[in-house]
Amino acid sequence: MTNGFITLAPTQQLHSNIGNTTTTSPAVMEFCNNSRSIEIDFRTRQAHGTIVALSYEAEFAVIEVYASVVRYRVFDSYRTPVEITLSGQSVDDGNWHRVVLELSEDKKVITFKVDGIGKQALSRVVLPSIISADLKRIQLGINGLRG
Repeated sequence: MTNGFITLAPTQQLHSNIGNTTTTSPAVMEFCNNSRSIEIDFRTRQAHGTIVALSYEAEFAVIEVYASVVRYRVFDSYRTPVEITLSGQSVDDGNWHRVVLELSEDKKVITFKVDGIGKQALSRVVLPSIISADLKRIQLGINGLRG
């Protein structure tokens, strides 16, 4: 834990297993390469902060509190192909909230919800799986968020 947040980095063995489809068990492949959803409970009194940040080889995905509401963004150094803001509900009230992000099988349809209320969006590009061979780092609870 550093400055109130947690950073997790996949081991080299996990990277090797995910990337090597010939020696990896079907169960590991099913878990890792088909991880298309994430669900996190959190609470905060901060108007800005990161719930979870996923760093990939060429992209970065973040679920964050921005201006007191929850937002999901995927971006790289050139563009932000996806940005979804759930502007209907403030979450900086100190109460527990549940955020859910789901990707369709083709990884182009995003379902994003807070406390069961949200929206769906269509991406023009294929989005990264939650867990994949390109995953470099996961960070949880940056800037005062608790989960």
